[in-house]
Amino acid sequence: MASLAAALAAPRIEFIRIAGGFRRIMKTELGAEQLCACCNEPWPMDSEFFQVSSRGVSYECNACIRERARARATPRRRAAQAVAALLGNDPLSVTGHAAASG
Repeated sequence: MASLAAALAAPRIEFIRIAGGFRRIMKTELGAEQLCACCNEPWPMDSEFFQVSSRGVSYECNACIRERARARATPRRRAAQAVAALLGNDPLSVTGHAAASG
């Protein structure tokens, strides 16, 4: 009997077909919440938690998008720091502007 009550109290997940794919949306007392495609956490469907554009709402939450961008940028940042260390921390010496400006 307790499992029936828990099942009825749990938010219902609806799969809604929209342009570009399916959305996993839960109807709760707070309103519509979307499950992030990356972390599978439910978040309110607004611009604070998802990127909203004229094409629609993103599938991934803003936190997952930032985390992926940070992970992508880390190797680039390390490579740039290695190049700067090889060049004596003078990024302008690559283009030759350092000699022309002095």
